[in-house]
Amino acid sequence: MLSLDCVSKNLLFFGEIWSVVEIAIPLVISVPLITLVLQNSSSIKHEAQFWESFQVTGDWRDID
Repeated sequence: MLSLDCVSKNLLFFGEIWSVVEIAIPLVISVPLITLVLQNSSSIKHEAQFWESFQVTGDWRDID
């Protein structure tokens, strides 16, 4: 039977490992995604598009 001291050391050790894993996995996932977005993003800004307003009546006249 394991002593309580050994069990508590194991729990502390695996708790530290789990903390590192919880921090590392999001970084491993997000860093490639951020680099892909930055590489494929464009710096060209498009002019705003405006449309004329219209009234929705809720009947057959809305279908065009």
